[in-house]
Amino acid sequence: MAIVYLSIGSNKGDRLDNIIKAIKLIEDFAEVINYSPIIETKPWGYNSTNLFLNIALKIRTELGCEMLLQKLLSIEKTLGRVKTKPEYEDRIIDIDILFYDKIIIKSKSLTIPHPHIQDRRFVLEPLNSISPNFNHPVLNLNINTLLKRCPDKLMTRKHTTRKEINQLLKNEN
Repeated sequence: MAIVYLSIGSNKGDRLDNIIKAIKLIEDFAEVINYSPIIETKPWGYNSTNLFLNIALKIRTELGCEMLLQKLLSIEKTLGRVKTKPEYEDRIIDIDILFYDKIIIKSKSLTIPHPHIQDRRFVLEPLNSISPNFNHPVLNLNINTLLKRCPDKLMTRKHTTRKEINQLLKNEN
């Protein structure tokens, strides 16, 4: 069984519902061990008036990296994500594999650890709330240190607490 960290974001449609639905679909093939509060932030890397909601998940799964990626891409498609251009754009749902155990992968379809973790506050803040001492296997720094050194200054605000998320997940059943 692998321990995997995911980042989920949404800035189109019912953002909170999109995230809850994604988590429920992930539970079909993985055990959700922990999740962060949801934060809200401006888009990173492009301009849009649609704010993002972001959450980090810690899961346990028997799936290998490539199969996990295919399952996550399938969830994105099921929830209505359509990529219309290669650069960043607004999206119903975005699910990224941040870490898969301490494995390092660089393939045509997948890079683990995710190559921009250290540059994105919207990833580091939620991740720090669930695993501040997790050590990045390439940078050899823990998440808390990466957050303190993060060059991204986009402001974030708490949107939904763990308790509220837990209730939403129960109501989804």
